[in-house]
Amino acid sequence: FNVAFDGPPLGLDLDTLDEKFARILKVLDDRKVSAHNESAPPSLKVWQNDYICAANDSFGMDIVTTIKGGGTLVLTVRHKAVETVVLNPGGRSLGMDLTYESQKAITNDILVRKLTRGGSAA
Repeated sequence: FNVAFDGPPLGLDLDTLDEKFARILKVLDDRKVSAHNESAPPSLKVWQNDYICAANDSFGMDIVTTIKGGGTLVLTVRHKAVETVVLNPGGRSLGMDLTYESQKAITNDILVRKLTRGGSAA
């Protein structure tokens, strides 16, 4: 969904670990996004762990630059999807290329960069 704001500060803490989207780590109280959420229907509220897929016509790492730049912002937001996956490696490697951001104490996410052929997760 798309939501428009009249420039920053929006009141969001963001994470860009995957370099494709900006994940919302926290919606701060008494800011533009929290004010939007007070009147928006549930499907159009901006929640913690949602993803900003675009800001105006910017994608990837440019999302944060665009948000900080000011002016009218149109954010394309996607609600998080929760999935549980159980893997039984059977003694084999999972075959996952993983990364994480150790400098950010606010998140403990691990990102799967790719699956390798022959691994039990592939």
